[in-house]
Parts: sequence; C-alpha cells; structure tokens
Amino acid sequence: MQQLVSLTLLKQDKMQDNAQPQHLHNPHNVDDYGQHARKWRMFAPFGLVLIGCGASILGEAISQKLDSAPFWTWFWWGTAALVVLNAGVAVFGEAVKCRVLLELSKRA
Repeated sequence: MQQLVSLTLLKQDKMQDNAQPQHLHNPHNVDDYGQHARKWRMFAPFGLVLIGCGASILGEAISQKLDSAPFWTWFWWGTAALVVLNAGVAVFGEAVKCRVLLELSKRA
C-alpha cells in the first residue's frame, strides 16, 4: 500500500514538472548563457585533446604495422585510436552545439 502511494505521488510530481511554463525551458534563458559558456570552455579543449591523442595513437598503430608487428598488436592500437578519435569528435561536436546555443542566447 505504501509503495502504491509513493508511486502515485511520484507520478504527480512528474506531471507537475512537465507543467512548468515554457519560458523556463527556453534555450534563450539568461541562466542558460553561463551554462552554455561553461560547457563550451570545458568541452572544446577536451575534445581537441582527445582528437590529438587519437591521431597520435593511430600513428603508433601505423608504425607498428609498418614494422611488421603481429596483427593483434597493431589491430588493437588502431581500434583504440579510432575509439579515442571518434570520442574527441563527439565531444567537440557537443562543444560546437553549446557555442551555437551561447551565441543564440546572446542575441535574445
């Protein structure tokens, strides 16, 4: 019985959260400006570092392949390089999104 009451109250809280006025979720809200700026300053350098690390690891994989290292050695280096490089592209893409939202919030 107590769990049913808790679930009912939880559903009511969620419905009230969804019923907030639209201006609170506006991407041009003044409070969002600082949040977008902080995310931009954090994600952009981190994404660039990941891209650079991924490119360096890829160079190591290529070097090992050219030195006739065993297949699994350069294969795993190359796989790790692609994972790190793609993660860097994704993080930097998120930074670009935050920068666009930052610029849009400046205009509002």
